[in-house]
Amino acid sequence: MQRLATIAILCAVLLTMKQVGWTMEREDAAMHIRINGSSFPVTLEDNATARAFAAMLPITLDMEDLHGNEKYHNLKQSLPSAPKAVGSVAAGDVMLFGENCIVIFYKSFSTPYSYTRIGRMNDAGSLEHVCGSGNITATCSKE
Repeated sequence: MQRLATIAILCAVLLTMKQVGWTMEREDAAMHIRINGSSFPVTLEDNATARAFAAMLPITLDMEDLHGNEKYHNLKQSLPSAPKAVGSVAAGDVMLFGENCIVIFYKSFSTPYSYTRIGRMNDAGSLEHVCGSGNITATCSKE
């Protein structure tokens, strides 16, 4: 009976927190990516891949353009991966292809490929313009 009362109290507290807009955020839930002088806040996924990538920060990535819709960089080491067929990607998605390829998508499109999600830019409105058509340097940091 006491266990049921404890669960009921916990549910009431969580419901109250949601109603007043309180959130419990992870310390490692965010990073910034700086490209050509523009900074893009990124909300990280709650998974082993995002945590491993966040542990590498700060990191500067020389990224090559691929297919006119994404920038990629092959890391020297592998990250934990759990690829899933995503069906489509959105501009601002940050994902892992395979075990060591970091990808930033600057256009949205359908895809048959599988990726492990790392995070998503909070506002990718200017990302395509900032990325341009060539290679970029992206600096990822917790700040």
